[in-house]
Amino acid sequence: MGLLVGIGILVGIFMGFYSSAQKKGLTPWVWGVLSIVSWFGSQFIFGVIWGMVNPRAGLEDVMTLLLFGLGVSILSLIILYQIMNAQAKKLGETKMGGNDEIMDDTDFDDL
Repeated sequence: MGLLVGIGILVGIFMGFYSSAQKKGLTPWVWGVLSIVSWFGSQFIFGVIWGMVNPRAGLEDVMTLLLFGLGVSILSLIILYQIMNAQAKKLGETKMGGNDEIMDDTDFDDL
C-alpha cells in the first residue's frame, strides 16, 4: 500500500511539473524528469550528509530521518519550480525582443 502511495506522489509531481512547463512554453518532459531527479537526488544527498555527520542517527530514529528527507525533497521541488519560472521568464523576454536589436527589416543595400 505504501509503495502505491509513493508511486502516486511521484506521478503527481511529474504531471504537475509537466503541465506547468507546457503552459509556460518550456519543454515539458525535461522539467518532469528534472522534478523526479530532484526528488530522489535531494534525499540521497541529504542521507549521505546525515550519515557522515551522525552515523547512528538513522539506526535510532527512522521517523526523524524520513521527515527530514521529505522536507528536503519538498524544498528541492520548490527551488526547481522557481528555476523553471525564471527560465520561462527569460524565454519570454527573448521571444518578445525578437531580432529588433540585431537587425531590422532593411537590406544592406539600403544602408
